[in-house]
Amino acid sequence: MTQAAVVDRSVRRRLPAPVAVKEQFDALRAQFPPRPVPWSWPASQDAAQDVMHRLTSAPFRASSPVTHDFRTKGVRAMLEWLEQYPGGS
Repeated sequence: MTQAAVVDRSVRRRLPAPVAVKEQFDALRAQFPPRPVPWSWPASQDAAQDVMHRLTSAPFRASSPVTHDFRTKGVRAMLEWLEQYPGGS
């Protein structure tokens, strides 16, 4: 036999009215507007060899040569995969 969950109704808090929530939301949006979205990020314009160098150097370089080799192969595979898609960045 399963016991039903007992809800203590005195613990429940009242939710604000939807209008009040919208007004608070609108005030916060006016106070903290979203940042503009750039067309592209500077790092997305880098050449594949620059990205390869960055991702296989410190702080990303592994202390183990075997791990570093696996990471290097993974970065190379990812860059080759990305080059299959159109776009300059």
